[in-house]
Formats: sequence, structure tokens, C-alpha cells
Amino acid sequence: MSRVSRKLHLRRGRHTVGVVGAVLLEGLAGTLGGLLIAAALTHRSTLQALVGMVLLVCSLEPLIKLSAGTALGVEYDYAYLYGSVEPRFKMNFGSYLTLPPLRRALVQLAGMPGSMLGAWLAAELFTPALPAARIVSWIVFWLVLAANAGGLIAELAGVRRLGPLIVPPGSATALVEELRCWRRTRGVH
Repeated sequence: MSRVSRKLHLRRGRHTVGVVGAVLLEGLAGTLGGLLIAAALTHRSTLQALVGMVLLVCSLEPLIKLSAGTALGVEYDYAYLYGSVEPRFKMNFGSYLTLPPLRRALVQLAGMPGSMLGAWLAAELFTPALPAARIVSWIVFWLVLAANAGGLIAELAGVRRLGPLIVPPGSATALVEELRCWRRTRGVH
């Protein structure tokens, strides 16, 4: 199952990097984000603050999900960029499928709060020194929250398209799928 999943996933010609290298890059991005935020607070630089916040937002999401997934028994094959922008770690599908549905749901749940946490931390750190950066951080927080809530609602309602837009797969949609599977295995309809 894992081999087939890997072949299907790589047929799109994605550029990949090993898991350890990707974790180091994500950790470096998060660290650099924190350093930029510290420098921004020292120098009152909104631009440094916003770049630091973006790095923090982008790095916390995959690191938290990877950590939770690993703790719950998921193995990972490699990392890649989804849509040429968003870093993602490719699960070893067989190790994911062998988990009970509730554990799979917890892995997907762990993929939701990271970006919101990064934006919230930045917004709190920017108060009161950098009001413009604080506002942008709160906007990012609410946008990510809306995207997660929208994914949950769309999946619950069975909506796959919004006009010409396809609802993208993500942790929110996968969480609903796994909870449905968990309900079925418990005999609850």
C-alpha cells in the first residue's frame, strides 16, 4: 500500500527532500522567524516583524503535525512543497492506515493549530510595540481559522467545489473523514 501511494504521489514530478533535512529546514525557518521577531521588537521594524511572523506561521504547522503523527505511530517518507509553497511531509501510507481511526483523526487534528499558534504568538509579542504587525498577525490568525473551519464545514456538508474553486484537501477535511470512519467502526450511525 505504501509503495503504491508513493508512486502515485511522485508521478506529478514533485521535488522532494528527506524527512530529517525537511525537519531541519522547518526548524531553521521557525528559529529565524523568532530571531526576526526579536530583532523587530528591538528595532521597531514592521517589515522584520511580518517576515518573522510568516516564517513562524509556516514552520509551526508541519512541525506540530509531524511531531504528533510520529508520537502516534505514523512513519514519514519525505517532504515536498504543496502548490510550490506549502511544506508538507508525506506519510508512509501503510503506517497511517494501520492506526485506529481515532488516532488517525488525532494526527489530522494536530495539523490544524500550528499556523494559528504562530500568528497568535506573533500578535501577542507585537503588543503594544508594533501595532501594524499586530493587526496583520491577527488577520492571518483569523484567515487560517476561517480556512480550517471552512474545510470542516465543507467536508461535513459534502461540498467539494465552491463555484469554480475546488475545496483543497487538508487536515480539516481529513479530520472529518477519519471521525466518520471512527463512528462507523464503533457501530454508531
